[in-house]
Amino acid sequence: MKTLVSTAGMSREEWLNWRKRGIGGSEVAALVGLHPYLSPFSVYLDKVGTLASRDDTEAMRLGRDLEGYVAARFTEMTGIKTRRKPCILMDDTCDYMIADIDRWNKKAGIGLECKTMSPTSKAASGLEDNNVPPQYYIQCQWYMMITGFPVWHLAVLLLGRGFYTFAIDRNDADIAALRQAASAFWKDYVLPRKMPPPDGTPAAQAAIAGLTGAVDNNTQVHLTESVDALKELEHLNSEIDTLKQRADAIKQQFLLSLGDAGMGWNSGYEVYARTTTRKTFDLKRFKAENPQINLDGYYKESMSRPFKFKIFGECVS
Repeated sequence: MKTLVSTAGMSREEWLNWRKRGIGGSEVAALVGLHPYLSPFSVYLDKVGTLASRDDTEAMRLGRDLEGYVAARFTEMTGIKTRRKPCILMDDTCDYMIADIDRWNKKAGIGLECKTMSPTSKAASGLEDNNVPPQYYIQCQWYMMITGFPVWHLAVLLLGRGFYTFAIDRNDADIAALRQAASAFWKDYVLPRKMPPPDGTPAAQAAIAGLTGAVDNNTQVHLTESVDALKELEHLNSEIDTLKQRADAIKQQFLLSLGDAGMGWNSGYEVYARTTTRKTFDLKRFKAENPQINLDGYYKESMSRPFKFKIFGECVS
């Protein structure tokens, strides 16, 4: 491994700019379809500088602030001491394969990834059953690839619920697959500045929204996509409607069996259908009864961009 740059005293903006120079451990999972919030499409836009930097969220700030605490708890539980490595590391042979690790014990050949997460996080599912979230497994394998270490530890603080540690052994077959995916992505898309196709993920949707400014509803452009793509979309929408109806029918059968019970069970499963109460504000009635009050300042304006299409005179949305 090599040191690309020291991050000691570096601002967040500088750090983000340095990360654009390569593929890091938190991004490589997206390239193999195992990241819940990133996609190859959004990673590409970030690397070429088209995607605006994500705002620093409270969750991100909390993760940074509690990193030292998580590392100390890890040492308390395992007896393994680690220290910070304030730099971005680089692979010996590929300068676009980089890593910004949390902690390591270089003499022992051990690394540590520290995570803090909410109990409602997607990644929290399975922790109690000793299951490592896939994106973190990939991240740790990537760091072992960069450093050459044989094992990487993962420490997870699940806020208010528990503290979990995992020892992840190096898997050379997985590392080879990750190297291949990263190399293909960099050479096929990033270097030639060729945008990968959208993949239907929320991350890609958000990236596309970030690419466009104010939409001129009266402007028209000539498109290059074939009508066959819209015919496929029409077919898929029909299948979605059919599947939803079938899913609703199954739920309705269980509701019939439950009757007025809030919970039911049988061998191998439980179902719940408990009554909940939701209160909504009757704005129409309030305005009718209080015409002298101007409520304009209390409205929140939101914009959407619904996608509709027309094939052979048929309008579909």
